[in-house]
Amino acid sequence: MSCPVDARSTGSVIARVAAGPETGFGHLRRSWTLASRLAQDAVDVQFVAATADGAGILAEAGFVVAVEEHPQSLGRTLDLLRRTPSLKLCLVDDPELPAAGLADLSACAPVVCVDDTGERDMPVDLVINGSAGAQTLAYRGLPRTQYLLGVDYILLRREFAGVPARPPASPEIRRVLILTGGGRGGILPRQIAEVVAEVLPCAAVDVVAGPFGGDDSPAESLPGRATWHRSPQDMRSLMLAADLAVSAGGQTLYELAATATPTLGIRVFAHQALNLRGLASAGCLRDLGSHTEPGFRARLAGALAELAGDVKAREAMGRRSRELVDGRGTERVAARLQTLLGAAGLARESRSCAI
Repeated sequence: MSCPVDARSTGSVIARVAAGPETGFGHLRRSWTLASRLAQDAVDVQFVAATADGAGILAEAGFVVAVEEHPQSLGRTLDLLRRTPSLKLCLVDDPELPAAGLADLSACAPVVCVDDTGERDMPVDLVINGSAGAQTLAYRGLPRTQYLLGVDYILLRREFAGVPARPPASPEIRRVLILTGGGRGGILPRQIAEVVAEVLPCAAVDVVAGPFGGDDSPAESLPGRATWHRSPQDMRSLMLAADLAVSAGGQTLYELAATATPTLGIRVFAHQALNLRGLASAGCLRDLGSHTEPGFRARLAGALAELAGDVKAREAMGRRSRELVDGRGTERVAARLQTLLGAAGLARESRSCAI
């Protein structure tokens, strides 16, 4: 005997995310991006934030958001999962949540974990890592765990799927874009801008600060040269206007790749090494290493001077970047999550029919 499936219900996703000055903005940004795509297919998405940081941003975007009592707590996430009908998934993008927490969530619903490092055990149903080189990580999952690894699954906003209308590379570098991530950038943006001004005295400079960044704008020290952008609405246009970007090694690197922007990459956090190494090996960027290592300013100055005089190298970086990152990763991941929701529904119907 078959059981009817309610075609009006496409399921629910409970998304547990981390964001803040120390964690950065990338976890929230990519989960938000995926949630927006799922909402187009009438999937109900509710967020639980590990801390209050970022909750207001998600609420302004129209999502229902709860906040845990403390970052390691799962109380509100578990309560929401238990109160949600059976056709559901739990999406986790929280690097501080240990394997035991993932296991607790898996007892309530299929779990999809967005992960950057492969350092935790993964007692989950699906692991997503869109980093270049993610296939080299030795993930420790369950027999049922599936994996979406590599740049085909990087979670970018829909506008980055569009073919970039970038003019031919300029013989000289006229505009440099500086992006140091959504967390606390400290004095790093100012340091980078100072080196750019020394090496490229005629170039305009755009500096982007994320929602959790500081207010140490380099614009005051470079009057008429530097423009400070706080959480700009149209990041893609800034990237397309730049002849070269200097960027931290997080999610933004893939947006730059999708816009064919030649890039100098900087490791701000240890986990960004995989992104930088993978994209550098593909010819998409130059990896400058950590900004805290000795000789960083000299490495930056040397790379700027070299690329300023090598238009073919910049063209090649942009071309290889777009060939690698087509910006359609969110579509691929959303399709897989729809498949998981369908499987969860079939399992529910099978159980109810057997009663």
